[in-house]
Amino acid sequence: MTRSTKRSSAVLEPKATQAPCCCCLASDFRHIGERHELGFRSEPDVALRRYEICARCGLVRKDPLPAPEALRDYYAKSWQFSEPRPVECFDSAARWIAETLATYGWREIARGLDVGAKDSALLAALERAGVRVAARDAIDPQPQTDTVREAWLGEGTYEHPTRCELVCATHVLEHVHQPRQFLEDAGRIVADGGSLYLEVPAFEINDYGHADAPSGARLRGQAAHVRGGVMVVDCQVRARRAALMAAGALDTSPSRPRTA
Repeated sequence: MTRSTKRSSAVLEPKATQAPCCCCLASDFRHIGERHELGFRSEPDVALRRYEICARCGLVRKDPLPAPEALRDYYAKSWQFSEPRPVECFDSAARWIAETLATYGWREIARGLDVGAKDSALLAALERAGVRVAARDAIDPQPQTDTVREAWLGEGTYEHPTRCELVCATHVLEHVHQPRQFLEDAGRIVADGGSLYLEVPAFEINDYGHADAPSGARLRGQAAHVRGGVMVVDCQVRARRAALMAAGALDTSPSRPRTA
């Protein structure tokens, strides 16, 4: 078991030296707390990390961050499921996606992409929720089934074979060192009129591999390039909120029904 501590979680303190935010490039970070965590292979077994929040976009990051090579090592060797995850892990997200798509008349998806899907279960759960997905694609750096392609977003190099009407990233964005580039890569895959689904974790999630915890309420501004809509579930506030954005204009009460 890991002992965790959290102090001064509500106190904002300015920092003397600040690296640019990897999401919005601003340099105004405030200290919001600290906690002891398990270290990575190149770090002490237990490390004290400060948590700090970007005053501009709301991204929460750890200080010090694990080095990129340490993070890659962690996920390559440690981040594997010992057994398939239960379907309940995805059913709630799938129901919410289905309800949101139904608002616009979507009952069928021609092609969906599940990003960070070691076992490609989310799109299957979406079908159980009543939305047919005719073609299912899935990518992950270390796939665990033969239905998942070995690939990743966030480095500006990946090109998906075809555009997809729905691109999903469930509890993925907090694992990457360049969230802004990840969103740009994902946005290029979304078909015209399609949607990008993002789900980000609670701030205090008990997973010590997470490098950043972007605020879902702020992510929409970083995904303005997506041709269709952006759906964000922000577990930090335990609220299921959808935000549809086109051409960078936020529309929180959309009234344009669409059909597949």
